[in-house]
Amino acid sequence: MMADAVASPSSGSVPNHGNTTRDRVMQGIAGCLGLMLMFCNMENNSRVGRVAFTVAAIGLSFWSLHVGWLGGRHLRRFLPPVVVVLAAMLASSIFSIDPGFSLNTLFRQHVWFLMLFLAVGAWSSIPRHQLHFLRGLLVAAGFASSAGVLLYYFAHDLQRLGYIGKASRFVYTAQDAEGGTYYRAAGLMESYTRSAMVYIIAMPAIVALFTDAWRKGRRIEMGACVVVFAMAGWYLLLTKARGAWLATGGACFLTMILLRYKWWLLSVLPILAVVALAVLPSERERALTLFRHLSDPNLVLSGRLELWSLGYRPIAENPLVGVGYGGNIFLTKAGIARYELRSVNHRQPDLHNLYLQTIAEVGILGAVAYAWFLLLVLRCGIRALRREWRQPQYIGLAPAMAAMAAMLVVGVVYYMNEDHVAQIWWATTGLIAGACARRKERQVP
Repeated sequence: MMADAVASPSSGSVPNHGNTTRDRVMQGIAGCLGLMLMFCNMENNSRVGRVAFTVAAIGLSFWSLHVGWLGGRHLRRFLPPVVVVLAAMLASSIFSIDPGFSLNTLFRQHVWFLMLFLAVGAWSSIPRHQLHFLRGLLVAAGFASSAGVLLYYFAHDLQRLGYIGKASRFVYTAQDAEGGTYYRAAGLMESYTRSAMVYIIAMPAIVALFTDAWRKGRRIEMGACVVVFAMAGWYLLLTKARGAWLATGGACFLTMILLRYKWWLLSVLPILAVVALAVLPSERERALTLFRHLSDPNLVLSGRLELWSLGYRPIAENPLVGVGYGGNIFLTKAGIARYELRSVNHRQPDLHNLYLQTIAEVGILGAVAYAWFLLLVLRCGIRALRREWRQPQYIGLAPAMAAMAAMLVVGVVYYMNEDHVAQIWWATTGLIAGACARRKERQVP
């Protein structure tokens, strides 16, 4: 009866032509991406692995394009906006208030993020590869969330035993508006906000992977999805990141709609959320503040209205190319000297708003270039979803589109287009580009 509640798609598999070297390279790309996703969930002791597997995945994908093992014609439409975005960021970096910082950050981050988007877009044009990418997100989420939960409850004990340095790196002590103390899980990323935003991407992927395993009878994988989803949800609640809670729930809900779940199954998510909050008193109290503070918008937004008001001057003084590319540009010596950002008596690294921060960093020219790129990705994704509705093949398209929509909405109160979160985001968004491939490009030569 449960299986009848969800429409069953076609397998979308590509025939195996016996090209052993090609198969090994494709498997190598999958492995590199999976390990990259895992390292992206760690702040420390991860740079070498993260860089090595990112470069390997990009290099192998582009080499496969060169020798004809992957099709790249569907990526041509994305090249002009990608080039324009990078040109705008380069101009912003050259005219930055701290050119050295901006240029260094550009060539350490966004150049690679957009190359990764194209590489995943080429590799994931073969439908079964999208399944491998979702499995990579499953493993990464299971690793990060289990470590995060363990550290939340036992970080101080581990510190006393000498296994970790400072417990405060993994468990953040915060105060609410009434002066009460509560604790927030920071996880291996050592940031409750950044680590929480990963699950806006990962949990919809787990929903899609569970759905595919359910429809095709892969029971062990179904069980793994249930376990990791529960652990990830538990860790997400421990971060106390209310915006990420809502965004993750919305992304999972939209994924289920795009995968054609029946209406009565859609009620499972809100029921699970209510049960989880009922058994976790601290998290329930945090959730209730959304309603208690409605009379004070600045309090509901954790002081962001005050912070956003400080963004007016840097934007007004640098309208065309911004103050300079780089998520932490306001923490450089030049940034602090000119535009110190503070809210609730704390110095802030950015404006906690994707759109304001983007305009502040790269100006109107950069924001327009980025808007062109994002709108093109969304347009192509919507067209691909219409095709998928008739003949499903790309299991990664629905969660990638849902995650992107959720990230763009939650971007009103968060800035996530930097560092590890951005790398995971743009790699996952590459699944949308891959699903835009025409039928003849999905076949292995």
